Amino acid sequence: GPPRETILVSAAHCNEICKDANTGTILEICCCRDPSEDGSCREKSSYCGTNPRVTLAAPGDLQIACGEFTLEVVPEGFTPESEVILDVTKITQHPGYQSANPLGGFDIAVYEVSNPERLQDAINQKTIFPACLPRKQDDYIVAPGRLTAWIDAEPTFRAPPQTLDDYVFKNFIPKQRAFSYQNECADPDWMGSNTFYPQGTVCYRDLSEKDCVTFGNSGSPLVRQFQDGGTARFSFVGPLSISK
Repeated sequence: GPPRETILVSAAHCNEICKDANTGTILEICCCRDPSEDGSCREKSSYCGTNPRVTLAAPGDLQIACGEFTLEVVPEGFTPESEVILDVTKITQHPGYQSANPLGGFDIAVYEVSNPERLQDAINQKTIFPACLPRKQDDYIVAPGRLTAWIDAEPTFRAPPQTLDDYVFKNFIPKQRAFSYQNECADPDWMGSNTFYPQGTVCYRDLSEKDCVTFGNSGSPLVRQFQDGGTARFSFVGPLSISK
């Protein structure tokens, strides 16, 4: 079953952020992209500071927002969610992870927070759902795993969400996607490529071959269903590291 204390996990490469090396100001990641790269805003934005550099985040640079189901950039007082904001006090990356190299494997990190008790009310109200610890492969009773990730939502003036159910069941934002378990990590023949998959990687794919997990979803959890006595539960498999 679920652990006694909620363990907060993500991909280690999510801890690499863009900062102004001169002032320490946190910047948009596009500021740290080379101007020749797609998506760079270094030479276009006045908010990129004077010396943008990718660096490892300090605990005080990050907060964890739980219960967030709309990504609209509006003041929090005008959004319908009851978010739980957690203050990070310690980040522990896998000792085998190499900075800026998720293809090297070990792309996982654990976070300690100063106020974990804030999660309990949301868990009791079923607005946040903790997953159980990973299980053995034979314990899973349903083949597809579920990856919870974001797709850009409609602006709220076009599709105003009031509850999480509005988003999930009225399809304002398709959050859950079913992926099929794939025993061997290998690119499909039609891609004509041969990606390196680090040891320990578990691969899932969308059987419809119509979806691609977008940038910004790194660290999203993939879960699998198992039976705990007479109760169906979900077990954490791992965080999203890379996608193709």
